[in-house]
Amino acid sequence: MESITVVVLDELGNGEGLDKCIESIKKQAYQAVEILVISTNKNANVLDVTNVYLAKNKWSLEELVALTYHQAKGDWVTFMQSKDFILQDDALVKCMQELAVRDVDMGVANLITLDSGQFMFIWHSKSMSGLVTTNNILPYMRVFKSFQNIWGLFLKKTLLEKLVGQDLKDSKQELLYQAVHLATKALIMNSHFYCWVADGKDKWPKFKWQENYHYSNVNQLVTKLKNSNYQEIIPKRIAVAVCIDDNLAKRIVPLIYSIAKNNQNVDIYIVYYYLRTTNLDYLRMINDKLPNVELKFYKISKELHQLIEPIDVSKSNVPVAAYNRVLLPYVLTDLERVIYLDADTVIVDDLKPLWQIKLAGNYIGAVKDILVYANLRFSRYHPMFGAQGDDYFNSGVLLMDLKAMRQENMPIAIINAAVDVATVSTYADQDTLNVYYHNAYKQIDVKYNYGTFFLDYIPKKVSELSIIHYCTGGKPWENLAHSHLYEQTMELIHTYRKYRNEFNGKLALYPHKISVIIKLGEASWKEIARCLESFFIQTYSNLEFILLVNESPSEEITSYFEALQKFYDLKVLKNNLVTAIEQAQGEYLYFFNVTDVLADETSLDKFYQAIHKDKDLVTSDYQGFITKNHESYFSNDWGKVKYLKNIKDFELCENRLDQLMGLLVSKNLVEEILNY
Repeated sequence: MESITVVVLDELGNGEGLDKCIESIKKQAYQAVEILVISTNKNANVLDVTNVYLAKNKWSLEELVALTYHQAKGDWVTFMQSKDFILQDDALVKCMQELAVRDVDMGVANLITLDSGQFMFIWHSKSMSGLVTTNNILPYMRVFKSFQNIWGLFLKKTLLEKLVGQDLKDSKQELLYQAVHLATKALIMNSHFYCWVADGKDKWPKFKWQENYHYSNVNQLVTKLKNSNYQEIIPKRIAVAVCIDDNLAKRIVPLIYSIAKNNQNVDIYIVYYYLRTTNLDYLRMINDKLPNVELKFYKISKELHQLIEPIDVSKSNVPVAAYNRVLLPYVLTDLERVIYLDADTVIVDDLKPLWQIKLAGNYIGAVKDILVYANLRFSRYHPMFGAQGDDYFNSGVLLMDLKAMRQENMPIAIINAAVDVATVSTYADQDTLNVYYHNAYKQIDVKYNYGTFFLDYIPKKVSELSIIHYCTGGKPWENLAHSHLYEQTMELIHTYRKYRNEFNGKLALYPHKISVIIKLGEASWKEIARCLESFFIQTYSNLEFILLVNESPSEEITSYFEALQKFYDLKVLKNNLVTAIEQAQGEYLYFFNVTDVLADETSLDKFYQAIHKDKDLVTSDYQGFITKNHESYFSNDWGKVKYLKNIKDFELCENRLDQLMGLLVSKNLVEEILNY
């Protein structure tokens, strides 16, 4: 059994609560306990405690560390204030057992506080226990109350010795910070230790950033690289890397096409751990259709992928595959540098200016992220970075010096950081990269990673940008009419969809045009936008829109149509159904109600699959929504396909055939009916 010295500090010299404090220590079930009282009051009642040190004056933190090291006889030391007390008799037993099992030389226990007669149990994080490292100590100091003071801190005597003589800036926070850096292994504990009494005088200190604080050693590595004879290599041929899984395999098509449309001679490295054969075949087919670029497929080995599997992603909404970008130096071993792109980006200009940016000794180039510290929908500062979050970057577009990263085995260090900070991260892998590269990256122009939300802060037109990133406020393959940014971001959103539709046309995926005819009536702009958005996201993209309006639509609606006509085949006609049918260019006509929306992005694709096999008319069941009480309901036969052959079939489906709305009909059939 290792012994422990509980250091009781009578900092004010008035002995306040000292009797209760010492009595609570003596009641502990743990036997090997020494009590060391340090006070400036020689008359303090210490209840027969033999180890008492009377200081002449109030001590500095450096003096306290030295004094404790020389006076304490235990294998471990921990600190209490005289006004505090241990609440549970088995607290030390639990703490010492936890420290022994994990074989550490430092531990930080959870606290109990007593404020205004109420006890509060403060947990570091729900059911979380792990190691405290140089990667996570700063985030922990910001997030967890226990990490901003020495109350609840357990130090092995051998570690305390290393702290003697250190410049602690008379800050208990600094003592804890340096202890982590000097410790062999430190533990964030599950156990609660004792009760800190809030008396209104002694306030809990707030976290303070110090000049010597660093999230990682990357600043030293950047300095080392700058001072070396390292030659930064910028190849002539541009290399782009995109990391995907099956969920993103078809989402990246607009990105690939946008690169090909705006650039010459680019290699696009498709990096994945697992992809279905159908998705691989589809991407290879795309490669054959784009002469300006070459797709190269790189599978991450099981051995490499196992490096990122220990990262806890339970707190985030991203898969562990989001960390695949960290592995790129080990995957693309034949490349010196690469432009990494998230799958939800599109390119609207030549990538050469970005490719030729010199990193000047930095390992990555990135765009400062406005969202973390400026978006009014969020708190002023990122909880893990505080005011230092003003230097936070978005990781969706990265210019990476892969050669320099390999030389320092940087992926391993970043993965270790990811494991350490995952449970307190807000933005998962992006937080990890910011922890590692904090204040040590090449800041590049915002036009190379322009998020849709940037419009609130740095308004720019598409013509002024190089890369659009759909990183917040919804993805362009979703119905975004509900977004509060929809009106401002329409040009950005529809640019992605225009690339997708153009490339689908080149692939001739949907050779038959469908004319969508919608009677608008008295619908509001929001109703129209909600309806049309459900069509704009359809995988079946060979669409023509014929919108039937009243005599004088509002200026708001007119402006909306004018904006859409830059991106879609859209006609606005006076409210005359026969004229709409006559002018329709599609082989099929789809009549729709402006107050309705399509169920999902594959709805029209499914309709088309049903009608193009020698059928003239298709209808479907539907999901209804009652606006009065906000309830949904389903009609009969959901998900089934029926062919109508006789009058009885029509009678069974009369609730769906009493109007044109919701019918997909061949134009030949409609013209035949009109002629009849």
